[in-house]
Amino acid sequence: MKNKTRYNLLIILVISVCLLYVFYGMTGNNASYLFYRRIPRLLAMILVSIAITISTSIFQTITNNRLLTPDLLGYSQLYILLQTFIVFAFGGLHLLNINPYLNFIAITVLMVMFSLVIFSYILKKSNHYVYLLLLIGMILNTLFSSISSFLQMVIDPNEFSIIQNNVIASFNTINTNVIYIAVLILLLPLPWVIKNLHNFDVLLLGEDYAKNLSVDTNKLYTSSLIVISILTSLSTALVGPIVFLGMLVVNIARIWSKSYQHKEFIKTAICLSIILTVGGQFIIDKVFNFSVTLSVLLNLIGGLYMIYLIMKERT
Repeated sequence: MKNKTRYNLLIILVISVCLLYVFYGMTGNNASYLFYRRIPRLLAMILVSIAITISTSIFQTITNNRLLTPDLLGYSQLYILLQTFIVFAFGGLHLLNINPYLNFIAITVLMVMFSLVIFSYILKKSNHYVYLLLLIGMILNTLFSSISSFLQMVIDPNEFSIIQNNVIASFNTINTNVIYIAVLILLLPLPWVIKNLHNFDVLLLGEDYAKNLSVDTNKLYTSSLIVISILTSLSTALVGPIVFLGMLVVNIARIWSKSYQHKEFIKTAICLSIILTVGGQFIIDKVFNFSVTLSVLLNLIGGLYMIYLIMKERT
């Protein structure tokens, strides 16, 4: 009953924050304009919150580590590399940069294909040894970062601003034109996630116990990686790289819900993520007057929280 009351309070807070974001400062004269500006951005923030939360929850479960995020596999740096390469190879005025639909679809498809080809191959060759996957992911993360830095150094300075606009995570510049495509992409893996929530609960007991309880862990790992790649690619392509948001809300949700069941702490984490993104963006807009980006604050808070968790585990 206590957990249900907490969750209901979170729902009320989510609705309140969303209504505040949409209706603050609205009058009869500017209502149509503000609705046109704020509703798509609100929907985008909700989509990103759901995608990041689910992908991080699954990733932490299959790696059995609450400090890890899918970004360790190199998705953020891959996104930056792809955006940089498009400008470097085709120029800033190419259709892939001008057309937001084409850019979003191309980046998302390339990131998912990379994950399927590279990481699925590694899992099969290593007999689904997840920690080898993490090690290779960290190496690729550094490789992608180095290549991106090199290309940005030799690129035309006028076109470098285009790259900066595309790769810096910002909820102020959400590509609202591709919201409906993003909704369709998000809906693709959700039925599989809901169907396998109980398998993730069993996996928390350990891989050996899960196998003894008739869970096909090899298939679960491979399918989870595909879902993680889709959700991470979606959120990154929509607003840019956000490293610590998922780790922050998922760990707080585990403590808040006091439950091992994924259906309990995932829905709590989604609510917390929406509150942080929508409420934080409202503060950025009205208090800081766009002087900072929300992603910077989220990464700062998430990074400090990660340091706290590491120090807590050591003591």
